[in-house]
Amino acid sequence: MSKRSKQTLHFNAWEILGFSLGFIACCFVAVAIDVWVNINRTQQTFEQHNHQVHARLTQRIASTDAVLNSLTDLHQASEELQPYEYKTFLAELLKTHHPSSHTKCIIFRRSCELVEDLVG
Repeated sequence: MSKRSKQTLHFNAWEILGFSLGFIACCFVAVAIDVWVNINRTQQTFEQHNHQVHARLTQRIASTDAVLNSLTDLHQASEELQPYEYKTFLAELLKTHHPSSHTKCIIFRRSCELVEDLVG
């Protein structure tokens, strides 16, 4: 048998420690990169949803503003405003400007209460 086949590899403590720390550092870097990529992806998704919500809210506020301006114009143009005229006009406006039935109900109910208080 040759000398080479009988030899075993021996590493001293510093070599083992260095290899272990290098391996741990590589694992740490890989995990850190993965976390960083996931955070960026999550942030982009959040910003997209945030933009969509902002656009929808802006649209709904603009629609509500248009309804209120139309009602104000109707009130100013009429010498005597009857509740049925107001309710009919409001119902038509809400069909045009507000697709959400929940929003329609809230605006219609509150507006009718206000008109009845003013007229009655």
